[in-house]
Amino acid sequence: MTTTTLLSEPIDVALPPGHVLASKPLLTPRDVADQPWITVHDGFPLMSIIEAIASVANRRLDIVHRINEFAVVAEAVAAGGGLALLPRWTARRHPDVVLKPLSGVHARRDIDVLHRPERTARKAVRTVLAELHRAAARMQGRDR
Repeated sequence: MTTTTLLSEPIDVALPPGHVLASKPLLTPRDVADQPWITVHDGFPLMSIIEAIASVANRRLDIVHRINEFAVVAEAVAAGGGLALLPRWTARRHPDVVLKPLSGVHARRDIDVLHRPERTARKAVRTVLAELHRAAARMQGRDR
């Protein structure tokens, strides 16, 4: 198997538009550490970012909900249930959620494609891989 990274996607802090931190262009772990948090269950992706925020801010975060589905997380954030982490490009946008970049911790995730190198001899496989790379480039280009 061959692994190729398509995207290194930023993970942003999600908050309701009226939140006191929503006007800041960039958030730090210290900015967000005293807020209630909606996060994933232990062992799931993104939990390492939550742990890094707590470590940099030198405090334990107040985790009030654990939800593993991004669309449900966005609904909970919009309803004022707490802050959360959401992928910048691949999660569906919610009209009542603002995404803010987070500095001071590694807040990214890699999205990879796995394939068998010998299968790239097939035109269908090459076509799918090329389309995946084009889609990834378009997503990254929207951020610039």
